[in-house]
Amino acid sequence: AEAYADIEPNLDATSWPLATAAINRLTHQPSLVILLTTLGLTSISDGLLDTVKELARRHTVLIGTVERAGTNLLPHPTVEEAYCEAADARAMLELYDVTAAMERAGSMVVQKNAQDLPPAIADAYVELKARGKL
Repeated sequence: AEAYADIEPNLDATSWPLATAAINRLTHQPSLVILLTTLGLTSISDGLLDTVKELARRHTVLIGTVERAGTNLLPHPTVEEAYCEAADARAMLELYDVTAAMERAGSMVVQKNAQDLPPAIADAYVELKARGKL
């Protein structure tokens, strides 16, 4: 915790290969690796999927992500509202596909709203521990 005390957030893209190297440098034994990130098609093009595959060979990988708010389908949408609903539906389908790909790659994915995500990650930890995965 002391090593990360001075870290400030920024909007730079995550270098997943650099993150993998740092994790491998920090631990030489199987560990629980929790990645907090957004999921979408860019997760694949940015290298997160490859990172999960590599990390899952030695570690237990859990991805925590804030879920998207549900779409409120309007009974008589305007053209603009209909396009927004369609875009939202497509994004949800993409998120489903990316989540499935991350799980096939060996990770556990926890999606909750921002308030419920930390306790859901703690619950996932307890579940992994109970199943003997840690």
